[in-house]
Amino acid sequence: MPSLPMDQHNSHPAPKAPRRRSAARVVIGVAGVLFGMVAGRDMWLPRTVSWAVPQHLHMTVQGMETSLFPPALRIHGLYLSDTTAGWNVRIRELNASGIAWQSGRLHVHQLEMDSAMCSADVSPGAEPQEDISLDVSVDELRWNHLHVATAEDTMSWDNGMAVGLILQPHRRQVDQLGWGACQWKSSSLPQTLVLGPSSLSVQDDVEGWRVASDAVRLPGIQFSGSLGWPLRETHGQAEVNWQQVPPWMLQFAGMGGLEPCWNGVDSPPSTLTWTMTPDSWELAGQGPCGLTLEAGGSVSAWSAQAHVNQLPPDWKDMA
Repeated sequence: MPSLPMDQHNSHPAPKAPRRRSAARVVIGVAGVLFGMVAGRDMWLPRTVSWAVPQHLHMTVQGMETSLFPPALRIHGLYLSDTTAGWNVRIRELNASGIAWQSGRLHVHQLEMDSAMCSADVSPGAEPQEDISLDVSVDELRWNHLHVATAEDTMSWDNGMAVGLILQPHRRQVDQLGWGACQWKSSSLPQTLVLGPSSLSVQDDVEGWRVASDAVRLPGIQFSGSLGWPLRETHGQAEVNWQQVPPWMLQFAGMGGLEPCWNGVDSPPSTLTWTMTPDSWELAGQGPCGLTLEAGGSVSAWSAQAHVNQLPPDWKDMA
């Protein structure tokens, strides 16, 4: 008796095995790519970074490490130079975290440098270089030691930080620049100038420049306020304790002859305040020897007056 159709088996089963094999290949492929990105990063990462550096810059590194999640980068022995502009930078170790590309700009959340040295060999009469095509923003930059040297000056900053750093072709801005100690050596200064813990903000663009500070400390001098050019709405004050100012600074400023005004005299620190707008300016101060100063003006006129009512005894005898 022939079998009924309902007893026959399906001779074309669903192709489950090929689908499973295809899915397995995809998983293995993705895993292989990820493994290659991590295991082979010492090969592709330096090449990628070198490709991203503009052609007019020369860069070498001794070692490089990276993290994909979260995105971070560590560079050992970084050397970057521009022979056309005449500068080079050496960084012993650089750590970068929170790296992203945002709105056509390279953004870094945090940069940390152990020690860095920057040299610039530019003659005083050289023409300024054109702005490079650089668009970088850094939320926070920290360093232990930073040394900058030119043909005329050398400056060193210890325990420094920069918050809100923006570098663009026609704009440079730092919301807060601070340091624990700073030394400035210059061919125009007879001795090294030492600055204490200070902080300031800097803005430089096509409209001009502006510097503002809550506290900039020099030996015997403290400054707070803002300055800018062309004249903007700026204000500030300075306080000078003459007995704490080094003699070489007084001689350099041409004020060595005024030493009898504060030497051996119990007098309060001198003060100077100013306010400037594009239309007017005011200046007021109190100094040694009972000096009082008031000045002000506008675009078309100005006036000033000064009084001294506490001359040293030696000066009175000479008069």
